[in-house]
Amino acid sequence: MVPSLTLLALSNGAEMLTSYAAEKARTHISGLLSLDQRYVWLVEGETEKKVPVEQVKVGDTIAAHTGEKIVVDGRVLSGDAAVNQASITGESNPAMKQAESPVYAGSVVEAGELVIKVEKVGEDTSLAHIVHLVEEAQNRKAPVQNFADKMANFLVPISFIGAGIVYGATRDWQRVLNLLFIDFSCGLKLSTATAMSAGIGAAAKEMILLASSAEQHSVHPLAVAIQKYVQKQSWVSPQHKSSKTIVARGMLAEVPDFEGYKGGTVRVGSRKFLRENGIAIDESLLEGIECKNLLYVARDTELLGIIGIEDPVRAKMKKTLNQMRRHGVDEIVMLTGDSKAVAAEVARNMDIDSYHAEILPEDKSHYVNKLKQRGTVMMVGDGINDAPALAFADVGVSLGGRQTDIAAESSAVTIHSEDPERLIETLQLGSRTMVYRCQYGGDNAVDGITAHYL
Repeated sequence: MVPSLTLLALSNGAEMLTSYAAEKARTHISGLLSLDQRYVWLVEGETEKKVPVEQVKVGDTIAAHTGEKIVVDGRVLSGDAAVNQASITGESNPAMKQAESPVYAGSVVEAGELVIKVEKVGEDTSLAHIVHLVEEAQNRKAPVQNFADKMANFLVPISFIGAGIVYGATRDWQRVLNLLFIDFSCGLKLSTATAMSAGIGAAAKEMILLASSAEQHSVHPLAVAIQKYVQKQSWVSPQHKSSKTIVARGMLAEVPDFEGYKGGTVRVGSRKFLRENGIAIDESLLEGIECKNLLYVARDTELLGIIGIEDPVRAKMKKTLNQMRRHGVDEIVMLTGDSKAVAAEVARNMDIDSYHAEILPEDKSHYVNKLKQRGTVMMVGDGINDAPALAFADVGVSLGGRQTDIAAESSAVTIHSEDPERLIETLQLGSRTMVYRCQYGGDNAVDGITAHYL
């Protein structure tokens, strides 16, 4: 009897926790996106009338002032305002709205005033659609779970029929209760979700360990991030048979079978790398992924999965770039083998003058030689792919504690620190050195240093 009641308690407890988690998430999302505004300014002729939100209809004209939340979807008729619509579009900065600009329910007028033509209200707004999608996602189950639930419901009457047969044969209520409490429906409902969670966890571990094995000898920041994650989880990366760096593409390795997982020819790198090797990529896998740094992991000819890695810009980098401009640097260019999307975002956030993305090491040296025709070039890098450009630059600077030997050998200055402000010290030291040479029997006077941060 006790085991039966225990199993029943576990089943009911699991159902309650699932419902609680779903409801909490739904309430949290709805709270973040709630209008939380009961009244709105209805424009009638040249006057504004304060009315309940429920009275606003499609085709009406409303006014929104500084600090107020917009409660409808519509289009601006007149006015100018900065509107925070991060909860709808994800934009980090307020959007400027003027005549003919669209506005959305849930956004906030941070500065200015708008007169808006109402196009959608209530359940038809973008805000309501977002809430509905969240609720739908919370209630959505995998096909196998739906099948398990149907089977469990189908087995319930069979359990009662079996209970009747047991009672008719034994007249023992204890055995009847045991049959009712411990039936196949409980096992199906409890085991399906558990099996799915375990399967997802095992598949993710299989993929990350294969990637870690292939990236063991790489000093690329994304490879280092994978190694750190594996160490944090106290996992052990399988030893690969061989590995090869495919420049500006990724890593290719032969990994044997390990710990019950299947090995094979493992490729870790960019989407272009996999496509060049005939590996198909399902675009639907990219839906909902906001991370810009993506590593594609494939075994043999099959895509195993995608690893998203946050690669934050070094602390104090923007401050350093601004200081470099004050020290005479008139142009900052970024050369990277990373994707164009990542390069564009970094260039925008760091106020970099221009950038070239998805390029090979020889391309970097080509750009350096091209820039040398316009002035003195300082190249800053830390990897093996930066070595040619460091060697060709007027001043090559190897920055960071992870720089490779070849990068250090190719550069004129080696900084064993991750702090980008050390670059400013380098510029200051270089300026003082050149001035000293000019004053005490050196070469011609140097007005300043023109450098390019690459």
